[in-house]
Amino acid sequence: MALRLILSLIFPLYLICSSTTPIPLFDPPEGWECAIADNLSPCIQVGFLGKGSTAFRPSVNLAIEEIDVSLKEYLKAVKEIHLGTAGTTWRDLGKFKTRSGEGRLTEIGTNSPLGPVKMLQMIVISGHTAYILTGASIKEDFLRFQETFMKTFQSLRLAGDLFSLLPEGKKKQFETFFSKLGQSIADDREREAKWADLQKLVIQEAPEMGNYWQILVLKSGREKIYSDTQTQ
Repeated sequence: MALRLILSLIFPLYLICSSTTPIPLFDPPEGWECAIADNLSPCIQVGFLGKGSTAFRPSVNLAIEEIDVSLKEYLKAVKEIHLGTAGTTWRDLGKFKTRSGEGRLTEIGTNSPLGPVKMLQMIVISGHTAYILTGASIKEDFLRFQETFMKTFQSLRLAGDLFSLLPEGKKKQFETFFSKLGQSIADDREREAKWADLQKLVIQEAPEMGNYWQILVLKSGREKIYSDTQTQ
């Protein structure tokens, strides 16, 4: 992803994770745009939009929900919600393997003002948290995007922190850089220099981590650099 695109996406990003909850990472489809946070449901952490054959844009989004039931019970509740909605279909497609472990794949059909919509939804339960990736498109475009959705779902992994999935050398490099961001920054010129250094580090040293990971790291670093607690 080009640097200018990453920087245009960093500010609307919405992510909530407690210190004890793993950070969900996934690889959004290449070239898709990050959805504006104000347009997302509160339970959705982040969404990406592609281009379809109609005004209905294909999308992938990640939602996180705290739960106290098993995957089987959770699926039962999800099924009841969908089938209780007029004009909506739901079916369980079975087990689905991701980089974070085994999940469950489901298919949902519904209607929109622009026509019938078809969705794939993949659910992974870890501890007391459900991680839900949903891919949606207008029904006539579904076969075109089905493989894209599946590839994105397979990429889901859960990380203890943003740097835990990096190779040891790069992990140390990023941890050292971020530890220095906690130190006092003298003035705006130094802030700008550190922000430029962070962008360069993320783009050049960890392209294999994908653009969603890059967005999260840039957001985290920028918050440290431009924190109100930093003294002039």
